[in-house]
Amino acid sequence: MNVFLTLAFLFFIGSIAGWILELFYRRIISKGKWINPGFLVGPYLPLYGFGLCAFYLLAQINLNSILVILIMMVSVTAIEYIAGLIFIKGMGVKLWDYSNNWGNVDGLICPLYTLLWGILRCNILLFNKSTHIKFVRLA
Repeated sequence: MNVFLTLAFLFFIGSIAGWILELFYRRIISKGKWINPGFLVGPYLPLYGFGLCAFYLLAQINLNSILVILIMMVSVTAIEYIAGLIFIKGMGVKLWDYSNNWGNVDGLICPLYTLLWGILRCNILLFNKSTHIKFVRLA
């Protein structure tokens, strides 16, 4: 039960933090316009929630830190690809498009954003791992 509550908490935090990150990213990209990045009512992007849960579970693996970061990058890219397919095939909507980026696969994933996921994870895994785990245990 404790693992479930921890993952639920992380999903909630990740979904909101991802929405905030995307909100400011889109503001910068759109040159001053506020664009709601979400498709749900409220400030949630579940893709980021699933990603944070995956990061938490993968951080428990006792392997070389570089290998764990690579596994995290691949897993979150896979989550992003699967989510993109679900939206396109199931709902008929494409929420993001990387077609103009080098190395893209179906416009849903590309090496640039895989690298950005890895850089984002380096912060938690290498510099703040103990603080992150303590924070989750307090919740």
